[in-house]
Amino acid sequence: AVVHVTPQEECSYASFETNFGSRKTPEDQADVSESLNELVGKVLDLFRPAKFTLTLFTDQGAENAIGGAPFESADARYSRRNCTSSHFEQDYVATIVNYVGRKIENKRLCKGDSSDEDCQKKLPPRMLRSRSGLALA
Repeated sequence: AVVHVTPQEECSYASFETNFGSRKTPEDQADVSESLNELVGKVLDLFRPAKFTLTLFTDQGAENAIGGAPFESADARYSRRNCTSSHFEQDYVATIVNYVGRKIENKRLCKGDSSDEDCQKKLPPRMLRSRSGLALA
């Protein structure tokens, strides 16, 4: 794993990169979703970003081993702003998801409502989260 930190007065930047769970052959690939979610959760809990982008590069052969990771861990702590996926070559996929802290999201959507609970009732359905952690359209 590699960690880059660029402290700046107006806006600091940090990145975390890993090839955690990568295997050379499909036979070596075991279910790594729980471990990957745990790792990403620890990084998010340590840095506590107000907003961040999570990017996952994978091939289709790794989909079963990865499951919903690492997005499940991020979904449990933050609100999704948007998500996009790009397919390269025959089976290579990049999934990019932008997140914001829930307090930031509530302030943006509620603008001065008296409490987070009142605000949550007014959120549009696409901003509410399903039990699976995926944003509803």
